[in-house]
Amino acid sequence: SGKMGLTKDYLRYVHAGSCNAVGSANGAVQAVDGNTCAVSACDRVNVFNMRVAEKVAHMENERKSVTAVKMSTDKKFLAIGYNDGSMRLFDRTAEDQRSFTSLIGHRSGVNCIAFSNDGLTVATGGKDSTIVIWDIVAETGIVRLNGHKDSITHLQFTANDRFIVSSSKDTYVKLWNVESHSCFYTISDHRSEVYSFALLKHDSLLVTASAELELLVYSVQWIDGGKKQSADPSDPSSKKQKTEEVLECRPEIEADMANRYVRVTLLGRLLRQSTGRALQLCVSADERIMLCLGSGQAVDIFRVYTEEETAKRVTKKLRKAKRKATESKDVVAPTAEDVAHDVTTKIGRIGEYRAMKDKVKWADFAPLAVEGGIVARKDVEDEDGEEEELKGEAAERRKQDEARGGKGKEVKEEKKKEKESKYTYTAFILCKSNTVQQVAITVDLETNETRAECVNSLDKLGHREDVRALAVSSSNAAYASGGGSQVMVWNMHSLRPVNTLREIGMDDVTALIFATGDNHVVVGTKSGSLFLFLLGSAECIEVKRAAHEAAIWQIVPTPDRKGFVTCSADKAVKFWNYHLVDEGPKKRLSIRESRVLTVPDEALCVAMSPDGKFLLVGLLNSTVSVYFSDTLKFFLSLYGHSLPVTSVTVSPDSKLAVSGSADKTIKIWGLDFGDCHKSFHAHDEPVSCVLFSPSQEEEMLVWSAGKDGKIKQWDAVKRERVQVLHNHTAEVRALAQSGDGSVMISASHDRSIRCWELTEEIIVLEEEEAIEREEQFDAKFLDQDDVVAGETRVETGEDGGERSAVATMAAAKNKQSIASTEQICEAVEIVRKERHAEQEEDYQPHPLVRAIGSASLNHFLVDIVSRVQPSNLERALVMVPFGFVPDLLEAFAFAVKKHYKLELATRVALYLMRIHHTHVTNSPVMLPIVDGMRKLMPEGITSVRHAYGVNLAALKMLQREYEEQQEEKLFDESAILNPKLAKKKKAKARKAIVKAVAN
Repeated sequence: SGKMGLTKDYLRYVHAGSCNAVGSANGAVQAVDGNTCAVSACDRVNVFNMRVAEKVAHMENERKSVTAVKMSTDKKFLAIGYNDGSMRLFDRTAEDQRSFTSLIGHRSGVNCIAFSNDGLTVATGGKDSTIVIWDIVAETGIVRLNGHKDSITHLQFTANDRFIVSSSKDTYVKLWNVESHSCFYTISDHRSEVYSFALLKHDSLLVTASAELELLVYSVQWIDGGKKQSADPSDPSSKKQKTEEVLECRPEIEADMANRYVRVTLLGRLLRQSTGRALQLCVSADERIMLCLGSGQAVDIFRVYTEEETAKRVTKKLRKAKRKATESKDVVAPTAEDVAHDVTTKIGRIGEYRAMKDKVKWADFAPLAVEGGIVARKDVEDEDGEEEELKGEAAERRKQDEARGGKGKEVKEEKKKEKESKYTYTAFILCKSNTVQQVAITVDLETNETRAECVNSLDKLGHREDVRALAVSSSNAAYASGGGSQVMVWNMHSLRPVNTLREIGMDDVTALIFATGDNHVVVGTKSGSLFLFLLGSAECIEVKRAAHEAAIWQIVPTPDRKGFVTCSADKAVKFWNYHLVDEGPKKRLSIRESRVLTVPDEALCVAMSPDGKFLLVGLLNSTVSVYFSDTLKFFLSLYGHSLPVTSVTVSPDSKLAVSGSADKTIKIWGLDFGDCHKSFHAHDEPVSCVLFSPSQEEEMLVWSAGKDGKIKQWDAVKRERVQVLHNHTAEVRALAQSGDGSVMISASHDRSIRCWELTEEIIVLEEEEAIEREEQFDAKFLDQDDVVAGETRVETGEDGGERSAVATMAAAKNKQSIASTEQICEAVEIVRKERHAEQEEDYQPHPLVRAIGSASLNHFLVDIVSRVQPSNLERALVMVPFGFVPDLLEAFAFAVKKHYKLELATRVALYLMRIHHTHVTNSPVMLPIVDGMRKLMPEGITSVRHAYGVNLAALKMLQREYEEQQEEKLFDESAILNPKLAKKKKAKARKAIVKAVAN
């Protein structure tokens, strides 16, 4: 650190990158195409190419963990929800892939996201039990729906985008009307939380999954404006008669929640094999296959039958049942109706997929048409008779058949039949153990024979279990992380894995160090064994099976680097030396035990002073024992912690020690007399590790990490906190630092290993404290509700009882909306001052007015309001005090007259009038302003509407002319959906042109 007089400058560490986290255990996975998937991991969403197992992109949002990920049906938009209630919307077709729209609608985490089928609206469901609907094009909130009593678990739009279905932990499934912002039907058959559901077959079938072992299947019949909309739109069966039946057989229809839209009946229950609560129902793009994920290893595969297949199954079952009835006289022959009610004729379980020793957390099917991927759809001929390219196995089989010279037609016919009935689907499955599997599910539609196998996985990119230990090589070029049954070595610069070390019997790695020379790694385990690995060949060259009788908790190198010290739960601290042994022509490194120290209780941590004089051992009895390292004689006991000491470290000058404990404190001790210099309440949870930074002049900086996920730096001499690193979202397990202190590595229970770099930026402690205070104030302010006049939070029911309003303002109060309010108020104040100042001779416009360059002061006010982010505009206007409203209304009336940003000006003016209606009607000041608006605004709007109308009519005329000439529609969707057809049309057009030219 640099010196300014006598004061010291602290330098900031910044987050430089993270690795190891493939996918969070509570995360989600979304298919991008047949080989690429997006997975949420801590504070980022990673996009992986599964075939090469490489990360191709990532979207990061520091200090916020991802709670929901969803892609729109056309894969154009990627929406990411965070634990603070915000959502980011990425447009994947945009030039700048990093740009996004930020929408804040919830007070706590976003649980689920659903896109409408036309891709124009998106709905988010939160842990705060509300649903918010957003307009993607205008980037604003449409409405917030309050009706559920617990967090929302799943959302889906119906095929026509008019309705939304939602499920919640309050055991209800609700159906909402998007236009009227109201709930018109509630399904209340469930006894436990509903975690997921699936709408199938043109929204005519609803399957719900809860904590019970049965899936409930409902038939959904839509009554559209009194007419029944049949499941199949092409079915012209007498609609009127059916509707009358519906109304006759439901005498309680009036009492049924004013429901004019739908009739829902429970068809039956399906048993699933997966244990625990059902996490998710996942449906393939063609709606033939449905996966049900439980909280165990098994994934149930269900088959959804089409109408024809259902009819076949019913007749088959009926035949079978009648045969049974004739064979045994007692059984009554069932009717066709009884069999039709059997839910297994519509959906049946046909198989399962087991992720080996791994719990599955989320799944998503790849879109069906995959170019050049594995076979992801039926290999059939398309309409034009051009046969689809055969991929993979099918192509191989054909080649073999042709090579044999074709055994007559039968083989070909048989193959063709088999080929037509076999489909292969690709699904991406996120596992609890930090990996994603690409699973190929092959289903024979004739026999229901199912085969599911894992094709690719991301196992190589990270640890399966939590990382418990970290070590940095002395050259600072690499670092190693250990957890579970493996140790991984990473490149410090690229943060990519270089080596994975495994050995039989090496389970539960708890400690590791790089041996002197950086060519070897020493690993300690929970069973008390030591393993020595050679990094060049990644093989284990020596094992000490029972180096200790119980878990080895820490390994530290001796200051002379000739050996290391291990501490264990067997109340022993052992010294080990490196030495070379002859093995064939070469010598190899070996380890040998040299001395043993027995301590009074389990040794949880150990440290040696850099001058080699002292050995410090942290014990289960909440004390730190200090020994002379040459004689192993007892010197001091550092006592003062109220719970076991978890970590201990010694300063570079060997004069201070710092200990961290499960009592959430860290204490600074003097090693001369064992006195406690200072005790900090360092973390909100137990402290997991403390570590002194390598010496920088006479600075004594120490790191502490806790189970609260925070890493803090302290000055051990001045005894004050220097900085806090927030990025981890779960408890931090280990810290390690490079020899020069320029890089620090941290590992956490959130699966990420993060790298922090020292920068040249100077930290001013007073500023840090001020920022922290401001954050606390903001948090308090955000918790206060805004009361909007005329917007009732509470409605009075028919029975006179009060209940909360169903539809309220979409956007939640946030920092940006508060800042926007301040900007609007400031602008009004500037305009007032400017109007006074304009009369003076030496008038200079305000710098802000000059910077924006507005035509007049009224224009300036409109410009400032137009700069507010659309999603925060309503919230910002609510918080503008009434004193500023007259100026704003005058400016907007003027803007409408001048046709300047007309749409925005009208919308804001009307919104302000609505909020402040009572004040406006009772204020004499407002009378001339409102009167002016009454005259000016209609004129401005009418003239603009007139211009729009003329332009639209002209464009329609042009369209008609074009269509008559070309004999095809101008905006033909079939061309977009079927590129082959479009190509043919182009060819036709080209031929026509050629003919015309030839003639």
